[in-house]
Amino acid sequence: MPFRTFQELPTRVAGDPLGPTYLGQLRRNQGYLRRAALLEHNADGEHNAIEVPRVVRRISKAAGNSVVTPSSTDIAAAACGTVGTFTLTLTSGRFTTQGMRIQITSINEDAKPYLFSYSITSATSIDIYVQKLSSTLSSAGNTWAASDDGFALAIYSDRLPETDWGNELVFFQREGGLTGEQAANVASWSAFVVDQAKIEACLDVEHVASTGAHDTRQVAAYYSLLQWDGAAYSYSGVGVTSITRTSAGVIEINYATLSNSTAFVCTDYARQTGSATEPFIGVAKASGNTRTIVKLYAWDAANAWWEPADGDFFFTVHG
Repeated sequence: MPFRTFQELPTRVAGDPLGPTYLGQLRRNQGYLRRAALLEHNADGEHNAIEVPRVVRRISKAAGNSVVTPSSTDIAAAACGTVGTFTLTLTSGRFTTQGMRIQITSINEDAKPYLFSYSITSATSIDIYVQKLSSTLSSAGNTWAASDDGFALAIYSDRLPETDWGNELVFFQREGGLTGEQAANVASWSAFVVDQAKIEACLDVEHVASTGAHDTRQVAAYYSLLQWDGAAYSYSGVGVTSITRTSAGVIEINYATLSNSTAFVCTDYARQTGSATEPFIGVAKASGNTRTIVKLYAWDAANAWWEPADGDFFFTVHG
């Protein structure tokens, strides 16, 4: 039975024995901490929450083969048969057909926008469809073609069943014949020590032990809201150290070192322009380990063409 409150314990002085009563309260508090750790983690330390992606990876095509970077135990295989169609085979038991949601972004800093869609065939198979604008920018046209250019994706799914913690919550017991302020028995104390070690090990897997900060590819390392005022960009958030607008719709975003980084761009063009009728697309590509280049494109309805354009967007980067 989980304990839903954390009990405040009194301080003690030297020579004032703790006794089984207070040790029992301490054990209850540890049960609370265990339950808190398991709320959004498995016993092995992996995050287990519907709002945290189960896997974040990059998919590219090299020498005719699809490559998953970095390698993943959740994506068992990747294949690209028909141009612009990638089929990913997922590990059994890690995802559900109804619970899956997928976020996709470009990893190519090409001078054209991309469109992505997907189909969930089953809990172990998904198809990703990639299209790239084939019309010339700032020239009338809205034609798209299938493309084998790479992409990054984040796959979310329902919570996994909780894994076995490995030992039951055992309360401290008085030794036979002892009463009052006598110490708890050895078995109870040993169970307490083992349980405490398990809580620490669980939280250390995907967190920085010294600070508690997240330390896993599945949780975004940095994020920022970038806003365009018609002349320059401003930004707010965590981890972004500087930004540079190199030309219309092209923004360099700098941050501390991340290996194999993957950035997602969520455009917010309507906030700035007051119009929600014009499509707006953002693509991103890592440039080294400390920078992502974002390119933004808007549909010019008057001229019936796509063109580079500035606008607000939300940016997250995993690594």
